[in-house]
Amino acid sequence: MLEGKYFTVTQSAEMAGCTVSYVRQLLRKGVISGEKMGDRAWLIPAKEIETLKKPPTGKIGRPRIDQNS
Repeated sequence: MLEGKYFTVTQSAEMAGCTVSYVRQLLRKGVISGEKMGDRAWLIPAKEIETLKKPPTGKIGRPRIDQNS
């Protein structure tokens, strides 16, 4: 059915050292690809794990507040 190795959102977040909500956000924005299984479950290809490990670029999420001001 699925070719190659796939991981759940939780497994992907653990391997990349980020949160589950961050992985879901990247899926919604199309930054990473995944296979939707059913209504809510996602399977993420192994090749996308490296993308998750890279530092974020662009404007995903809320802006950071400068603590020094």
